[in-house]
Amino acid sequence: MLPVLSKVLERLIRWRLLPVISNKDHASSRQFGFRAERCTADAIGLARSIVSGSEKPLAFGILFDITGAFDNLRWDSVMEELATRSYPGNLWWLIHDYLADRTFSLTSDGSRVTRIVKKGAPQGSILGPDM
Repeated sequence: MLPVLSKVLERLIRWRLLPVISNKDHASSRQFGFRAERCTADAIGLARSIVSGSEKPLAFGILFDITGAFDNLRWDSVMEELATRSYPGNLWWLIHDYLADRTFSLTSDGSRVTRIVKKGAPQGSILGPDM
């Protein structure tokens, strides 16, 4: 679990990040997951309106790929995406520094192993869904 101060920092980062990622130029209008004021019912409503408004028979599929979504989030990819979308530099560096130099340690039978972590949202992360 993340310490309390880390959660406070994540909330502050999220507060600064949300106006940027909510900007219509930065997110697909067809993304419904993890977006304010959007839900599964909205996605279903859009699909129904497309089907009912079509004069031709349609075939479509709804695909969900959420297995390990946060566990496989590569931080270098997130930072590259933030850079290409012209996020404010101070926000970019704040997120970069927050993710940099994270480690995971496991102690068993008196032996300790430490590894550098380069992907995934920490358990209990507030920022994970927004990234």
